[in-house]
Amino acid sequence: QDLLLASQAERGMRLIQPERDLIIKAPDANIIDRTHKKIRSIYTQAYNWEPPLSSSIEGLTSTSMREYVKGWITEWDLKRIDPQVQIELEFTNLKQDYTENKNLETSAEEEGSAG
Repeated sequence: QDLLLASQAERGMRLIQPERDLIIKAPDANIIDRTHKKIRSIYTQAYNWEPPLSSSIEGLTSTSMREYVKGWITEWDLKRIDPQVQIELEFTNLKQDYTENKNLETSAEEEGSAG
């Protein structure tokens, strides 16, 4: 059972490796607007506070849907805590590395033998 689970995990990691040429279509303005309204409504219900309609990340063409959602929620959280705060969000791309780190195995083995 462990071997099956391990092989499935390895297959999953290969599927999400950055070397793959996966192209995800950027969200269009209509999808962004519908998503913004839906998430804004959920946020309003959750915190009993109505976020501003405008956002500092509107109109960015290279922003992924995930960045929009995280940006809206981060901005709303900050505005809810301090309505006077001036917000300027910055987005940075992080490079994922799914290669195996042999040092982690060595450290775990050393800890196991030390006890």
